[in-house]
Amino acid sequence: MSDLFNAQWEIRHGAAIGLREIVKLQGRCAGRQRTTSLSSSLRQDLLNQQWLEDLSLRLLSVLALDRFGDFLSDQVVAPVRETCAQVLGMIIKLLSIDGVHNVLDILLQLLQCNEWEARHGGMLGLKYLLAIRQDMIEQLLPKVFEPIFIGLKDPEDDVSAVAAAALVPIKDQLMCLMPEKVPLVIAFLWEALLVLDDLSSSTGDLLMLLSSLLTFKSHSNDFNDNNHNNNNDQQQLAILIPRLWPFLSHSLSSVRRSVLESLLILSEKNSNEWLNRSTLLSDA
Repeated sequence: MSDLFNAQWEIRHGAAIGLREIVKLQGRCAGRQRTTSLSSSLRQDLLNQQWLEDLSLRLLSVLALDRFGDFLSDQVVAPVRETCAQVLGMIIKLLSIDGVHNVLDILLQLLQCNEWEARHGGMLGLKYLLAIRQDMIEQLLPKVFEPIFIGLKDPEDDVSAVAAAALVPIKDQLMCLMPEKVPLVIAFLWEALLVLDDLSSSTGDLLMLLSSLLTFKSHSNDFNDNNHNNNNDQQQLAILIPRLWPFLSHSLSSVRRSVLESLLILSEKNSNEWLNRSTLLSDA
C-alpha cells in the first residue's frame, strides 16, 4: 500500500492494479485475524471495516494528489486515478452504509478543489460509487446530483466528460427519483453542443448522456412537457436538431453512434405528427 505514494507513476499504477485484484478476491477477509471463537465474529467484521476504511483513505489521497495524465489521445488518460477509483469502487461495495457516506463526503470535497486533477479524481470516484452502490441510490442521488451537474459545466473537458459518464449508469433512477431535473440536464446538453468540437474530449460522453436521456419516451419531448404548443415545439426542434449534424462526421464511432441514436428518438412520429421530415432534414 505504501507504493501508492511512490514518486514514479508506473509504481503507483502497479500498486493500484495489485490492490484491485486483492480487494476483488479477498476484500471480505482483509484485516481479519485467525480465530475459532464464534463470539469474536463482530470484532472480525469491525477489523475488516477498519482495513477497508484505511485503504479507502489512501486511495482518496491518491485521487487528490495524483497529477499524471496522458494527453496524447482524444481524451486525457489518467491511469493512476482511474485504477484507484476502480479499487475504491470495489471497497465501497464492501463498506457499511456509514462508511460509504464518509467516502462520499470526501469525494464531494475533492470536487471543490482548484486543481482540475483533484476534481477529476473526485468525479471518477463518484462515477464508480454510483455505479456500484445501486442499493443506496435513493440516499445518494439527492446529495450528488447538484455537484455532478456543476461538474458538467466544468471548464476542464475531462472533468465534464466524467460527470456525464457518471450519470449514464443511473439514468433510470434519475428519471424516477428526480424527474424534474431531467429537463435541466437535457437543456444544458443541447446548449453544450454549440461549443463542442472534434477537439473537445467531453464530446462523446455528453452526446452519450443526451442520447440515453432521450430514449425515455416520457421525456423524449422534454422541451414539450405539457404538449400545449405544437407549433412552438417544431420551431424548437428545427433549432436544436441541426446542432447534431456536425458530429455525424466525428472521428470517433461512439460519437457518431450517439448522434444517430438521438436522431432516431427525435425523428420518431407520435400521433400528432409533431415533426415533419422536411423540418428534420432542412439543414442536413
